[in-house]
Amino acid sequence: MRIKYVTPFHFGDPTNDNRFDDLLVQVLSPAMSDGSELVVTHTPRVEGEPAHRVGPLTDLRLVDAVVEADAEGFDAFVIGCYFDPMLAKARELTDMPVIGTLEAATAWTRPFGHRYAVITDYPKAEPEISDRLGAYGQNGLCVAVDSVHLQGDEMLADISGTADRVVEVATRLLSTTTAEVIHLGCTIVGVAFELAATADEGLRGLPILPSTALSLKQAEALGDLRRRGMYRIGRTRYYARSGRESIRAASTRPSTPR
Repeated sequence: MRIKYVTPFHFGDPTNDNRFDDLLVQVLSPAMSDGSELVVTHTPRVEGEPAHRVGPLTDLRLVDAVVEADAEGFDAFVIGCYFDPMLAKARELTDMPVIGTLEAATAWTRPFGHRYAVITDYPKAEPEISDRLGAYGQNGLCVAVDSVHLQGDEMLADISGTADRVVEVATRLLSTTTAEVIHLGCTIVGVAFELAATADEGLRGLPILPSTALSLKQAEALGDLRRRGMYRIGRTRYYARSGRESIRAASTRPSTPR
């Protein structure tokens, strides 16, 4: 089983890009099944472009990474950002399972608890996460989205302090809402907490889910199904291939009530 894990974001300090790749490997490797191979990397930085072009160009490089991973024979691909950028387009382009971290983690909530809250990195991300959960049909189960009010470089500079902030926000959410468990809706927040939890048994006892590892386990599960010829993605509508033939095929099918 070969899984490609790509983060489509970058830190203010360029040296933190590679450092974060290494931290992801450190956090995710213990969750891997025997015989699985994990390759963690990030999209190339966009240099020399106006700020308004950086985001769209990064998205294009993420799609390129999906196509390349498919050509290289990977069994599954994980988009390592909780905004799940370009997820639908990526699934359209390949028969390799493509995992969105937010979609995967929250879909696996039920074995741990009924309702949940999400902790992300900074306030601007909160409505984005909420909107995405609405698209996934999760708004009835997610009772709150909050943040640690920290940026990426700050979190890497103070991992234990970030974990302390996670515990503070989680404790408040668990006591003031109907949330039974917490998802960490930011890859960096999740890595910081899991690194701190490896050395602190008390942290491991809190109902804060290993959301990043959950997305990895879904990649393993769906990659295994694909190997066995049992990964059957629908191609008639949402994940239909682009192009005239796909459009024509979809247009000939009877419409169904929404």
